[in-house]
Amino acid sequence: MSLRPGAMALLAAVAALGCRNAESGSSSDCTQCGTVVIAATGEPSAIVPPLVMETVGRDVGDLIYERLADLSPGGAPVDTAAFRPRLASRWERIDSLDLRFHIRPGASWHDGRPVTAEDVVFSFGVYADSMVDAQARSYVANRIAVVAEDSATVRMHFAAPSAEQLYDATYHVRIIPRHVWSAIPRAGWAADTAGAHLIGSGPYRFAGWQRGQALTL
Repeated sequence: MSLRPGAMALLAAVAALGCRNAESGSSSDCTQCGTVVIAATGEPSAIVPPLVMETVGRDVGDLIYERLADLSPGGAPVDTAAFRPRLASRWERIDSLDLRFHIRPGASWHDGRPVTAEDVVFSFGVYADSMVDAQARSYVANRIAVVAEDSATVRMHFAAPSAEQLYDATYHVRIIPRHVWSAIPRAGWAADTAGAHLIGSGPYRFAGWQRGQALTL
């Protein structure tokens, strides 16, 4: 594969794009069946969401990890009807300072472990941690407190009323697996590039990273 200087190829295996040999009806002779090649203008310094600094890193991370909800294209952050379920199947307002989120039934990490409310609590704690120094830290630290009400339900308490509470609770934070990252000292996260740790719940799984050449999902 030939790449222009400064470009990286992002390879994403897309199940819907299978190809077949027209004569045999077999895909055995197809060497790139179900593959899309995307040229990116740079390489991410990190993929784990709290450590991401560049747009390309966020773009890749959004394929592997999930928010609790997504804002529809063109939707306004203050328009609660513009949000679509993602890792949370539903949510409700409790009062002017509290929201409750219910994790999507059957949601699981790429290693087969279930996504739980503790993963959500852990993720918000990571984004608020000054040692991790996530770009979105100012939107979370001392502003949103998250507790698990049960294994699939979290309650978020906001420090002050705001029309953008749902946006702040969902847009800035991607949920990461507690069982993977709680065992690794946070001071060493930036230097950790082990593929086994890049486990998400999103539509694509991390498969490999050839620095400066290709990132495969």
